[in-house]
Amino acid sequence: MPDVYGPFDTATWSQAQWFRTSWARSRSGVYGSAFTASTTGDLALTVSGLDISMALGRAYVRGAGYERTGSAWTYSVPANTNPTQARIDRLVLRRDLTAKTVVPVVLQGTPAASPVAPTVTQVEDGVWELPLFSFTVPANSAAPVTNVVDERVSGDTETRAWRDYTPALSGITLGNGTLEGRYMADGATVHFAVLLTAGSTTSITGTLVIGLPVACRSVGLTHGPAWRSSPVGVAAWRATSASNTNTYDAATGTTWGSGTSFPAGATLRLSGTYERA
Repeated sequence: MPDVYGPFDTATWSQAQWFRTSWARSRSGVYGSAFTASTTGDLALTVSGLDISMALGRAYVRGAGYERTGSAWTYSVPANTNPTQARIDRLVLRRDLTAKTVVPVVLQGTPAASPVAPTVTQVEDGVWELPLFSFTVPANSAAPVTNVVDERVSGDTETRAWRDYTPALSGITLGNGTLEGRYMADGATVHFAVLLTAGSTTSITGTLVIGLPVACRSVGLTHGPAWRSSPVGVAAWRATSASNTNTYDAATGTTWGSGTSFPAGATLRLSGTYERA
């Protein structure tokens, strides 16, 4: 079989052959200034009611370049008519080799008691979708978009940055305690750290569930999170992509048992690394 190579003016190098190798020369992601919040950096997202707006910026999507110029891209999110269940939608950049385009697209999720973001399509010789943001569309018609999750991955090594996030909690009354969360997405790998500090009115009410910044794959964590507590408690972990959580299983009858007091000043630290969905 003859050699095939390129791109050169006199060589035959098909579109499919180019895209099979071009991704290796530059990582997929958003370029430009560092983004430390969903509203900052290239392709930042702003929300007003059910209207979303993506700012100007550049990205690279599995071998294809993209740049938003001129004015921001805008989209009106369809209302969620389910009377009781929320929906999670996802904004992606879609590279389509058949259409020969790279465009922003909103994938609409399905209302559910525990909704999850739609799965992205990633086919080497066809459609490849790069996640940018996911967000919740609450139940009951025209309720505004909430809970924006920044899923942008930086294509620039020098602009990759840790970001704040507020972990979702259940199984605990935080009261006057404090909760801090930080994470960094590096390609398909997510690093995260959480610090929970108890106040005088903090107490465990059940199994403590702490939300992850970005959904993990169904196989769970690639590197188990480390729980550290002071005073010392008994802890174990598990992860599910469906609920997008890490779970702290309190040992009944210990300091961490359901309904017991979480002493003021006590801390619980969680950190780990996992593969994103």
